Amino acid sequence: MKRIYKLLLIAAVAFVAVFVSCIYLDSVDVKQAQADGTMAAKIDAGQIATFTCKGHIEVAGDQSQYDDRLIFAILVPKAWKLLENKPVVTYRTTVVEAWETVSTMSPIPESTHPKNMQGFTWPEALMERFGVGTNVLNDMEWVAFKSDKGYHLNNGDKPYFEVTVKCYVGMQNLRARLGFFINRDDDGLSTDDRYYKASFSDPFTVENGTGSYIDFCSFHYNAVEPLESNQDDFITFSFIGSAYPNDLSATGEVYFNAVAHTDNGNTYSVAVRDESTLMKRENSFGSTYKKTIWPAGFFGIGEGEIITLIEYQFVNADGTIIINMTADDIAGNEPVIVENKMFEFETANE
Repeated sequence: MKRIYKLLLIAAVAFVAVFVSCIYLDSVDVKQAQADGTMAAKIDAGQIATFTCKGHIEVAGDQSQYDDRLIFAILVPKAWKLLENKPVVTYRTTVVEAWETVSTMSPIPESTHPKNMQGFTWPEALMERFGVGTNVLNDMEWVAFKSDKGYHLNNGDKPYFEVTVKCYVGMQNLRARLGFFINRDDDGLSTDDRYYKASFSDPFTVENGTGSYIDFCSFHYNAVEPLESNQDDFITFSFIGSAYPNDLSATGEVYFNAVAHTDNGNTYSVAVRDESTLMKRENSFGSTYKKTIWPAGFFGIGEGEIITLIEYQFVNADGTIIINMTADDIAGNEPVIVENKMFEFETANE
């Protein structure tokens, strides 16, 4: 009986396995048209970018009883405020209508959970599964969409699809690797990657905008979260000692020193090295140190004055070791334009 039960179980699993649709993400394209007529993975700040991903599905087994929908998600910097700026997501496919017919996709509501990751919203599930991919800064978000039309798949079908995203890229100067994800609603982020695919682009640059240049792709000594914040927000500054060899990490004590510039031309400096500026080590095994501040309180700025820029650096207890933007440029083999230049963070105050 046990053998018969095993055979029946194997047969049942094999039967279920027949009814599958393997999905493939064949290419992603983040290049934009430039003024000289060429294409490049960059765009001026404040513009609408167009991203395209192409793929196909290979169907084994008759699935015509399913009214399935295509799931698409994109990973972008939070500073873009993607949903707030109403992106346009469309697709075309060879399975629903003629290839020339463009259909729409809509954001997936927070109340809708992936079939195989209940308890998570789609963005939460994607962050849990893929994180920020090959980027090194966390200030990014997944935004998920579902096709407005359902479709039927039949044994032997090999439909192709193309998803296009048109979205506002914000004003922040930055460089990031964008993430792209494809799945079917009926699969809902299973543990079998035959049924979903994720891919990350080459670095994409937003330039000629505002703020200091934020590089999500490469390691730097510094990081700030969130990237868009003002003097009334809590802001976390990080010293990432593992980015490059340095003497500061070895001291075990890192202090945060900074200067705030306001809209009326005043400057407020915090250069002490005591408990108020001591950075907390993230864990006992790493060399990342963090300091979370409320800028208005940290710098002692009263009502009616707005912080526009924060300059900061990391120092040791006696001030003899300093890690600033110049040190970061030297470590990363970047050209040094200004000697002893501090890191900069422009606030989002209006």
